[in-house]
Amino acid sequence: MKIILALTILLISFQIGFAQSEDKLTAEEIINSSIEQIGGENKINAIKTSEMAYIFNTSTNERASIIEKRINSKSFVQSILSEEHVAQTTFFNGEKVIKVEGESVYEFEDKITIEDISLKTFNHIQYGYKKLGYDFERLSDKNFDYFDCYVVRAVSKTGYTTLNYIDKTNFRLIMVIYPNGNKSLLQEQVDYNGILYNSKIMNVNNGDETSVLNLLDVKTNNKIADVWFESPHNSRVKLPDNIRIGKFKPVNLSSILTRTEFEQVETINQDRAFINKVKWKFNDIFILENENIPKTNQDILVKIVSWNENEYVCHFISGNSLGTQEYRTVE
Repeated sequence: MKIILALTILLISFQIGFAQSEDKLTAEEIINSSIEQIGGENKINAIKTSEMAYIFNTSTNERASIIEKRINSKSFVQSILSEEHVAQTTFFNGEKVIKVEGESVYEFEDKITIEDISLKTFNHIQYGYKKLGYDFERLSDKNFDYFDCYVVRAVSKTGYTTLNYIDKTNFRLIMVIYPNGNKSLLQEQVDYNGILYNSKIMNVNNGDETSVLNLLDVKTNNKIADVWFESPHNSRVKLPDNIRIGKFKPVNLSSILTRTEFEQVETINQDRAFINKVKWKFNDIFILENENIPKTNQDILVKIVSWNENEYVCHFISGNSLGTQEYRTVE
């Protein structure tokens, strides 16, 4: 991936001048031009699934790994994992939103939450607006210190409303304001197979607290197991016994994992290749420790995100490395 554009200013305070519209572009034409700036509707339509990995940093030096997976326009899951803070997962299977914080589980049925998460089933919010049938209204143009912007209000059929600031020079979307007042400042883009993705996103909440998402990797059109998008939880997080302890085969790998309450052994061609101590932090999160390797950045933090009778999927971080893996149970 190649970085092609960067903003070096923070658009947090609104030192904005107002200007009359200088052309007769409609709101829909501006959104269509913004989609073209990304790469065009045909290329975006060709993406059926996507997987993205981010590093999340706050102004108070908090840090987390974020994994997002999509069946585009249908399903979405986001897993947030940190060595210091409570893990979070958001599931959306196209019908209901389930959020997990620590070991607590919440189901959301309100229209605003569902509309917000529905937009996240798309890699690009402008394209999501069109596919979900939003109405567009062009507002007065606005002049920032370094940018002259079109402003488009996007409104869903349920009334979910965002404001979108689009650079007049190239139709790049540079800021979105959400119904709760939070802002996303889209600071950088990267090119991946002819489509531009937002690679550095600054989020600013109502209290002016900031956080930054840095995109590390994009994978598209790989098969994603359905288990990722279905929450296995009831009122609390609790792993079944056959997922907590047992024998498992990683998908696309030849090894076998055997996990007890206190140890995990990875066997390759019947050789005990890797032996790690298991320390459970929470019901669904454990640490793999290898006593033969210096501790610094070698422990692996593993979160079991979802499961069913025959498989589970997990999110892991180890130092600067992060990723996901799928496992099948072995009798």
